[in-house]
Amino acid sequence: MTARKKLTDALKRSWLALAIACVVAAGAFAATVYELRMQVARQGAATRGDLQALRGELQEIRRLLESSAGEKEDEMGPARSVRVRIAGQPSLGNPRASLVMVEFTDFQCPYCASHHTRTFEGLKKAFVDTNQMRYVSVDFPLDFHKEAFKAAEAAHCAEEKYWPMYSLLFANFRNLEPGNLLKYAEKLALNPATFKACLDSGRYAEKVRQGLAKGRSIGVEGTPTFVIGRAEGSVVRGRVIVGAQPPEVFTEIIRSHLALRR
Repeated sequence: MTARKKLTDALKRSWLALAIACVVAAGAFAATVYELRMQVARQGAATRGDLQALRGELQEIRRLLESSAGEKEDEMGPARSVRVRIAGQPSLGNPRASLVMVEFTDFQCPYCASHHTRTFEGLKKAFVDTNQMRYVSVDFPLDFHKEAFKAAEAAHCAEEKYWPMYSLLFANFRNLEPGNLLKYAEKLALNPATFKACLDSGRYAEKVRQGLAKGRSIGVEGTPTFVIGRAEGSVVRGRVIVGAQPPEVFTEIIRSHLALRR
């Protein structure tokens, strides 16, 4: 065999070995790529599963939040619109304000006193004193509060000092006996004889009864109960809110009303 032939045969064997090696490498590469693709697919499937699980958890959280909101709505009473006449009722703020908050109140009611302490002053400062809202008080003395009816008369007997008496009565809601009512009148520098004559005569008893009738006509059963809404002359058409709700509840509702009017 010539040297040239030996060289040719050696080259052929080398090329064949190289070809075989390339085929093996290609197969290994293909297998590796396939495995990687399978891992990605499996990882993707796991990721999709995680996303579905997370989506389920979010839906459950949303359901719980909506349920909680529903419970809060129940605490405030059913969302219903009513009309209440406010002519002649004591009021604070801009008499031409389109937004009005009406309070049906009982001076012996601890929840009404709580509303006055926790909420009333803040609402007055933010919305009444800035002429954005008018605040109206309507008597609704409950039958089982034996001092409440006369206390309501006393507030009206204070005449132009109704609101200072309103605050004083709530500050002393556990002590509303007739003798104490006279003391509160003295604290406000009211004429004692004139105040006592007014209280003894029952001058404002009918006004208190009219407040009770107004409340019953729109379904008021307890105190405090509120109506927040739009003034249409001497009538307020608005939503009923039951109970001494936290200040932020009233603030949110009031701001929503004010935003609608801009």
